[in-house]
Amino acid sequence: MLQLDSVSHHYGPLEVLRDVSLTVRQGEFVAIVGPSGCGKTTLLSLVSGVERPTRGRISHQGTLRTVYQQEGLLPWLTVRENIFHGLSHLPTQSERLARIEQWLAHTRLDGFGDHYPHQLSGGMRQRAQLARVLAGNADLLLLDEPFSALDYQTRLSMRHELCNALAVRPSTVVFVTHDLEEAVTLADRVLVLSERPARILSTHTPSLARPRSTSHPEVGQLIEHIIGELKLGGPAPAGPRVPFSQELTS
Repeated sequence: MLQLDSVSHHYGPLEVLRDVSLTVRQGEFVAIVGPSGCGKTTLLSLVSGVERPTRGRISHQGTLRTVYQQEGLLPWLTVRENIFHGLSHLPTQSERLARIEQWLAHTRLDGFGDHYPHQLSGGMRQRAQLARVLAGNADLLLLDEPFSALDYQTRLSMRHELCNALAVRPSTVVFVTHDLEEAVTLADRVLVLSERPARILSTHTPSLARPRSTSHPEVGQLIEHIIGELKLGGPAPAGPRVPFSQELTS
C-alpha cells in the first residue's frame, strides 16, 4: 500500500531524514515514534505529498487522507456539512446524505450533525474528524498525533473509537505519535526513529491482538524497551527484528 525507498530530506543545510526505507502492507496499522523534533511529521508530509523528498522515492496506492494534530474541521460548517465536504466522489445527493448519517452513528455523533465545531468537546471534534476522513473511503490514513491535545481519559476513549471505526471501514494506517502507550496498544508494528537525521532505529511487532490492554505485561515491557532505545540513541540494530514477544522468551 505504501513504499518508501531510501528517502532522505533536507531543509536547506539541515538534514532531517536519512535513507528511510519502509513497506506498509494493505490493512496494516504502523505507528512511528521517536525523539521530539526528529522528523516524524516531516515523514508524513512527504508521504502525503505536501513536500517532496530530497532523495529517494515514495509511492502509494489508493486514496490518501490525513488527520492532523491541529483540528481539521472547517469552523463555519456544521459537523454534517464538514463530512459532506469530503464526499464529492459519491454520485448522488441521497448517497452522500446516507453516508453522513452512517458515520455520525458509527462515531456516536448522532444528534450532533447540526452542531458547529466550537459547540463540541475536544473528543467529539476528533470523532467528527474521523467521521469526515473515513466517510470519504480513505485507503491510506495518515494520523499526525491526532489525540495529543486531549486529556488522558479522552485519549483512551478515542483509541477505542478509532479501532471501532477501522473495524467498520478498514484502512491502512500510518500513525505518528509521541505517546508510546498509544503506539504499543494500537499498532501492528511500531517503528522507532533515531535522533535527527532520523533513520529507523528499530521495529517491534507485538503479538497481541489490537487494541491491547495497557495492563498486559507485554505492553509494559515493550514500552520500557523503547524508552531504553530512545535514551540510548545508538545505531540501528543490525539484521531483521523478531516479534518482541519472542524476544521476551529468547
